[in-house]
Amino acid sequence: GVPLTRTRPVRRLLPLVVAVGVIASTVGCSADDGGSSASSSTVGRSKVDDSAVLAGVVDELVVPNYRTLEGSLTAWSFELGEMCREPGAERLAEARKGWAEAVELYEKTVSHDVGPAMDLRFMSDIAFAPRAASIDKLIAGTDPVDKDAMAERGANVRGLYSAEHALFGEASQELTGPEGARRCQYLASIGDLALDAATAVTEAWRSGGGRQEFLAADGSDPEDALPQLLNSVTHAVKAVDEKGLRDMAAAETYQDLPDTRIDGPGAFGIGRRKARLDGAVAVIGEGDGGLVAIVASRSPETAQRLETAAEAAAEAVDRLPDAVADTFATPEAAADLDAAAKAVAALKVVLATEVAGQLGVTITLSDSDGDS
Repeated sequence: GVPLTRTRPVRRLLPLVVAVGVIASTVGCSADDGGSSASSSTVGRSKVDDSAVLAGVVDELVVPNYRTLEGSLTAWSFELGEMCREPGAERLAEARKGWAEAVELYEKTVSHDVGPAMDLRFMSDIAFAPRAASIDKLIAGTDPVDKDAMAERGANVRGLYSAEHALFGEASQELTGPEGARRCQYLASIGDLALDAATAVTEAWRSGGGRQEFLAADGSDPEDALPQLLNSVTHAVKAVDEKGLRDMAAAETYQDLPDTRIDGPGAFGIGRRKARLDGAVAVIGEGDGGLVAIVASRSPETAQRLETAAEAAAEAVDRLPDAVADTFATPEAAADLDAAAKAVAALKVVLATEVAGQLGVTITLSDSDGDS
């Protein structure tokens, strides 16, 4: 079971205001004066073509990420179909494994929820916060749960996180036998709908004009390419901080956490946030690629601080387990969580203040409140 109390290290998680103050102090002491704080990888770079860098992000990261997710959802949809055709413990295990892979790949796309993904409301189709009571009522009832019927239902009973409830929840063992046929049909239907949503976004980027339209918007308005991308990355990091690690690290017991911070039935509460942070760090980039390259053309020192903060956050978060409950197990796990929370908060501040200032971008409020 989950330990009642976290064995915490002596050093507690600093409040965000303290962390911001430290960052601001550091920035003030290391202004872009040509000092030695920036490494040779970013100092002295010539001005880059923003459009070329953004095209590289789209071609080398955005489109491949959606194609990989589409492939994963294709495999998962097949696994769900096989489980419905021939239920059993092995089929259930494969479907659960496929779910975790799809979630990880989806979360890596959140940092570039721009262009066609935003236009098509991809998040609402694939990752809206589930309503467990509605899912249970639907599965227990007699209303149709085929694909067409589910397409007409609300986002809070569709998508990957609704599937988590049906696939891992209390009654999920019925999926190993014929008594789980209706639950399995429900899962297969929402799996197919998730695949359709991913396919639509992938095709819009590849051949539907999404790439050209996104890259052509080369201005500084919020709807233009660079502001969209920086906002998306910042919102992704902000969510990992403010809707995840900060509250987890501050809690004395697992039971202290609100429902939106504890593990779902799939015990992947931190795993999904690790993937989201990884996706953001990939867009931030390094050297001559990603946002770092664009920032470096304005301020090599700011680019170096961004690159360093992203690397520190990625390394710290990578040490965490996938389950929130596991961070309450040992003093070492608690210390790792505190360190990761601080590193992610620091990265968020660099993005929202220094980077946004150098690029002349306003960080807007996120409109993904439905995101679980």
